[in-house]
Amino acid sequence: MGQLEGKTIGIIGLGNIGVRVAIRAKCFGMRILAYDPYLTDDTMTSTMLFPRELGVELVDLNIILKESDFITIHAPITKNTIHLIGKEEFDLMKPTTFIINTSRGGIVDENALYKALCDKEIAGAALDVYEKEPPVKNHPLFKFDNVIVTPHIAWCTYESMKRSNIIVAKEIKKVLENRLPNTKFLANPQVLEIKNR
Repeated sequence: MGQLEGKTIGIIGLGNIGVRVAIRAKCFGMRILAYDPYLTDDTMTSTMLFPRELGVELVDLNIILKESDFITIHAPITKNTIHLIGKEEFDLMKPTTFIINTSRGGIVDENALYKALCDKEIAGAALDVYEKEPPVKNHPLFKFDNVIVTPHIAWCTYESMKRSNIIVAKEIKKVLENRLPNTKFLANPQVLEIKNR
C-alpha cells in the first residue's frame, strides 16, 4: 500500500464524521473526493467550513469509484443507500482500491464484495458493520487476509465512551429542566418541530 501522501480518498457522505475524515486525510496530503447528494460547494459543513475550504472536491459517485485508492463510507442506511455499493460499483473500482465501511451494514452488498475480493477486483476491505448483525461466525468475508473486521465497535475507546456518557447525561439534564436538547445529538430532530407546532 505504501504512503498515503498523493493517494486519493473518496468519502461517501460528508456529514459530521465524513468531514472529520477529510480533515485527517488533508493532513496526510491526500487528494480528497466526496459524494454527498445533500451538499453543494456552497453548503457549509458541520465544521462551519465549505467543502473547498476543507480541500474537498464534491463529485459524482462514479468518479469516486473510478479514481479513489480508498473509499470510506459515512452515510445513513436509507432506501436510497441500501446496496449503494454493489457489483456494478465494484466493477468501476481499481484493483488497488480499499473499501472501508464503518457506517451501516447493507450499504455494501456483501455478496458483491465477496465476489470482488475473490476476483481480485479490489485490494481489500475493512468492515465494522454487516448486513446481518451479529454476523455468523463462519461469515465468508472473514476468510480473507486482506479484510479487517471489527464487531460494530471500532470507535470505542475509554475516552470516547466517557465523552459519550457525559454528552448523554448533559442532554438528559436539559430535557429534565424543560430546555431543548442539542439537535446535533438527536437521532430524530424532527420530533422537536412536531412538538413546537
